[in-house]
Amino acid sequence: MTDPANQPPKPGDLPRNLDWSDDARADSVAQLHAYAVAQAESSIGWYWRHAKKDRWKGRLLRVLAILLTTCGGLVPLLIGAGIDWLGQQWGYVCLAAAGAALALDRFFGHSSAWIRYVTTATDLETGLMKFHMEWAQLRANLGGAQLTTESVTPLLNRLQALLAFVRATVEGETKTWASEYRSTISEIDKKVEAGLKEQRPGGIELTVDNAGDAEAGVRVLLDGVPMQTITNTTATLKPVFPGNHELRVEGTIGGKPHAGSKIVAVTAGAVVPVALTLKP
Repeated sequence: MTDPANQPPKPGDLPRNLDWSDDARADSVAQLHAYAVAQAESSIGWYWRHAKKDRWKGRLLRVLAILLTTCGGLVPLLIGAGIDWLGQQWGYVCLAAAGAALALDRFFGHSSAWIRYVTTATDLETGLMKFHMEWAQLRANLGGAQLTTESVTPLLNRLQALLAFVRATVEGETKTWASEYRSTISEIDKKVEAGLKEQRPGGIELTVDNAGDAEAGVRVLLDGVPMQTITNTTATLKPVFPGNHELRVEGTIGGKPHAGSKIVAVTAGAVVPVALTLKP
């Protein structure tokens, strides 16, 4: 995206105190011509330089996203092939990182800026080429005659039109950037807000009906991780993030190990009641 502090060069000062007498009129037109062409060429050069910078940045992030997505898809296949040390979670990490790369490209606008800069530079080049042809035609119509107050008017009008075209094109590109930026910020805010709502921790309200029979309490595990040991029949597990979780209880009754387990689906912000029984 176009940084407001790093935008295309603005027109410098127009040549002032020009002499429009018969002998100096041609020189004054030449100064204005040089100024107008310089403004167009300066803007064209700016856009091409920045297009190259954003092109490689955008491509880098896009290629990174492709590679990470591919790695995320390969993880389950590698695990199925017997590579046990590779955890399933790495697939999710790769996919999340791929999404982050695309989000960064969209936020900083590298890919969209590259396309916008190339389009704008091409439009400016086309306009400048058209100007040169029309300018040559205007000069040819004069047939080498000395410029008069009447014959200089079409030349000045054409120079004014070129400057107006350059400014309108640059301002149009800047307005497009501003619109894209506002849209991107709004979209990111909505996604973040939705993501926060979807990821609000919930909880599990556990009941182990025969927990009182356990000789040394009941050990509660969530996804294989010990959470607490209870001696009564109820326990509350918080926070628990949304998703499917394996809830397991273990205890010893009559000197023999007993256990019970269940897959629990926890939704955002909800507390899920779960009843388990210790069984041999």
